[in-house]
Amino acid sequence: MVVTINWKIYVIQMKYSASWKIHVYLLLLTCQLRFAPTLLFVWCFIRLLEPSYAFSHTFFGHYISFSIVHLRFTR
Repeated sequence: MVVTINWKIYVIQMKYSASWKIHVYLLLLTCQLRFAPTLLFVWCFIRLLEPSYAFSHTFFGHYISFSIVHLRFTR
């Protein structure tokens, strides 16, 4: 169930990642509530360091998303 929900969210994220609001919303959806503030901070910090908006969305955004999956299944 978790895998199916997460997979659908990632597909939507890859298709509609042009808007940062959608990206943040999906990021918050894919993680547990206690991890949300930390991951949001990390996401914002990486966005500030990475000058390329498109590269940040395609690489770092999905890296964080799949890291969330790793976190959820290794706990």
